[in-house]
Amino acid sequence: MLVGIIDTGICNTRSLQTALGKLGVACEIIKSGSNSQKFDKLVLPGVGAYDFAVDNLHKRNLWDFINKSVIKDETPFLGICLGMQLLAETSEEGKLNGLGFIPGRVKKIKPNCATGFKVPNVGWSYTEPVSEYFISSYKDEIKLPRFYYVHSYHFDCNNPNHVAMQVQLDRAYCAAVRSNHIWGAQFHPEKSHNYGLKFLQLWLDSK
Repeated sequence: MLVGIIDTGICNTRSLQTALGKLGVACEIIKSGSNSQKFDKLVLPGVGAYDFAVDNLHKRNLWDFINKSVIKDETPFLGICLGMQLLAETSEEGKLNGLGFIPGRVKKIKPNCATGFKVPNVGWSYTEPVSEYFISSYKDEIKLPRFYYVHSYHFDCNNPNHVAMQVQLDRAYCAAVRSNHIWGAQFHPEKSHNYGLKFLQLWLDSK
């Protein structure tokens, strides 16, 4: 299996390469849409500003590459952190349109003075599987999986059936999405140790 890691120019591809390498998976960094290599799966990691990432993907001819690979060729796809937010149609953080693979809007998380919840949300949080696939995948775990988060925005899905996992902060937020061969994770599986490796393995094993 060969996994392509799409480089937006604002992401740490090395840590993701390392995590996938621990699972015995070969990876290649994709810096341009002119890449002609055939990939079994694609990952879009990212941190930073929404519009900057969208603009970079267009400048590198990666926008059309992603659309062709995911929509036409149906290549399994995983968006991580900002990469998951780019799956949405729009974001309150910017003015440019997202990929629109999963209908919804990215919204700003507001601090909650009553509970002491601060933004950005940084750190480890227990994350609850809510879709049937993920519930069955984690049914034998004694505790809920814990993942590492760094975010100030959240994905508000139009269709609740697209929410795969949720995290309880000052309230419940979408932590992962899935629509057929398209996955997204708001957390960083590559920084979440064994919990993250299991999540990546589930994605690698999926069709």
